[in-house]
Amino acid sequence: MQTRQIFIALDDYQLPNPVMEYGIHQAKALEAHARLVAIEQLHLEMTPTSIAQTDIYQYQNFEMTEVIDAVKPDVKALTERAKEIWQDVSYSLEAGFRESTLIEKSEEERPQLVVVQRKSNLTTLNEWFGTHETRLAHNIPNPVLVVPKETTWKPVGQILYVLDLADDAVENMRLLHFLAARLKAHLNVAIVAGDEVKENNPTFLTAVAMFRQLSSHEQVTYIQVFTKQAADTVASLVTETQADWLVFQDKDRSFISRLFDHYNNAHLILQSEIPVLVI
Repeated sequence: MQTRQIFIALDDYQLPNPVMEYGIHQAKALEAHARLVAIEQLHLEMTPTSIAQTDIYQYQNFEMTEVIDAVKPDVKALTERAKEIWQDVSYSLEAGFRESTLIEKSEEERPQLVVVQRKSNLTTLNEWFGTHETRLAHNIPNPVLVVPKETTWKPVGQILYVLDLADDAVENMRLLHFLAARLKAHLNVAIVAGDEVKENNPTFLTAVAMFRQLSSHEQVTYIQVFTKQAADTVASLVTETQADWLVFQDKDRSFISRLFDHYNNAHLILQSEIPVLVI
């Protein structure tokens, strides 16, 4: 069961800290507890220690207590700055491997949202093999908001959800209706229907009728998209709808599919100039 809290993953502890401030403003808008999650990368001491009277060497874990103590004042200062925006803030600080530790914490505590910063850019290699941010978005079982580096907070007025009819659409729409209502945002639902244009497409009409029964949130626009070049079309829709967030469901595609399919998670995350919510 999800808890009413937001994780904000910290890559550094310096001020100003755009991802921290974006996440804290988001927690305030949703009236949720904000947790600053600081994970100091685990290091190993590479100097071998010989076991007496043997030719066997053992490697000791580098003592992380000093490392954590060294950064704790910065994390506390960051937390105090966060409390100037929203009082309901705490922090956790530990040593570990950043990706796996954050994934495990998210699985255990089930936050409502995990906010991470995107530092990587769209390149062929990043799209094919993934990056720190795209792996987190794929492997964390909770909604992940990927915020481009240096993005500053502004109220979320327009949300664009790119919906594939193969999505778990009912649960996704319930979540997005909740978020849109809390944020007082307009929700634009773009339903990708392939490149065959059909007027009064029964599948589209049935989906819209079902979604309208899910919630009383009235600020929803439904758009039917006919295209095979979904990623390029998404970029155009972001501009046309003046979207503040782009939303789509995580999809597990094979390596070969990623090579030839222009519509995939990494591409959409890495090309986006606005925060991307992966659900």
